[in-house]
Amino acid sequence: SGHQPATQNTIVRLIYGLGGMGKTELANRFALNHLEDFSIVWFINSATREQKSQSYRKLAEKLGIFILEQETPEGIQAKVHSYLENHSQHT
Repeated sequence: SGHQPATQNTIVRLIYGLGGMGKTELANRFALNHLEDFSIVWFINSATREQKSQSYRKLAEKLGIFILEQETPEGIQAKVHSYLENHSQHT
C-alpha cells in the first residue's frame, strides 16, 4: 500500500446543474455511503473565490503539499490537481 501513479482505470465523475437541484446532497450521500472506498473525500466550496481558495489551501495541507504563504490561489490549485493526477492509493 502506498502512493502510486494514477492508472488508466481512474474514473472521474462531475456533477453539475442549476442551484437548488440537489447536487451537494447527492455528493454528500454518495461520499458518506462510500467512505471506505476512498483514501480521502473532500469538498471544494466554490461559492466565492475566497472560499474556493481556502478549500484548496486546506486540501493541499491535508495532502502534505508544500505551499508557500504567498502562493497564488491558481498556483495552489495547480499543485493540488497535479498531486491528485499523479497519486493514487491502492490497497
